[in-house]
Amino acid sequence: MVRIKKYVITILLLCFAGCLCSCASGGAGEYRTVETPAEQQICMAFRKGDRLRETVSAALNALAAEGAVAEISARWFGRDITLTDGDARTAEEPEYETGQRTFIAGLVISGPPMSFRQADKYSGFDAELAAAVCGRLGWELKLRAVSAENIGLELAAGNIDAAWGVTEGDSDEYDLSAPYAENRVIIVVLSRSDIKRTGQLSGKTVGIKYADLELSETLAKLPDGIEKKNVYSEYGALFTALNNGQCDAILTGSLVYSYYLFKSGLVLKQYRRVSLVALNSKLICE
Repeated sequence: MVRIKKYVITILLLCFAGCLCSCASGGAGEYRTVETPAEQQICMAFRKGDRLRETVSAALNALAAEGAVAEISARWFGRDITLTDGDARTAEEPEYETGQRTFIAGLVISGPPMSFRQADKYSGFDAELAAAVCGRLGWELKLRAVSAENIGLELAAGNIDAAWGVTEGDSDEYDLSAPYAENRVIIVVLSRSDIKRTGQLSGKTVGIKYADLELSETLAKLPDGIEKKNVYSEYGALFTALNNGQCDAILTGSLVYSYYLFKSGLVLKQYRRVSLVALNSKLICE
């Protein structure tokens, strides 16, 4: 029931965001989404049979019950985008063992808002979530960048204890946690655009982020006739290109879209900013 309510709230908030963007005069920086060609669940990956999955998941549920997960989400999206069901009983009487240890979290680096390297440290929603979990368990956290293709090898070799930001799917190499977020591949246009559906992309220029396999695969499945594909190094450049008319539409993720709207001030900041007492673990970056 809690998860259903979160889905409903998420849909309503996305609709509200769309209204904020489309009800204005139609100038640059005001957007709307056309369709959702694909969607994916985001999970953590663990070694096969590793009980760390239960321990980390229980800690994450406890943090959700305490409101810390919503606070972290609010820092990046202005609202709670997570799917984690808070369990108050877990928060009050944890059924997992804690103790001193170093937990090595692998981050699938995708750029803001989920995970990226900034100066000499890792940042992003996934990095903060991993830090909060380790803080709750009293663990020291060590962060490493990993590629999505090598997660199984990294886990098997003991280079990481878990990977964050893993797309839900079948894998014989590792066990997945319950999804903690959902990301939809979406088509974004300016609010004044006459593009209403994917079939109207014929003869148009579409922008995507460089080396994003999910976006490239989705673009390949769209109707034939797209005149040109422009590739950009990072997500911010995508929206700049759309604003400047270099692209008629861009293909991106709903989480990136929510993050960009929030940071641009196009969505109301619905959560107060508070200090996260859970983030008390020491961060080590490689």
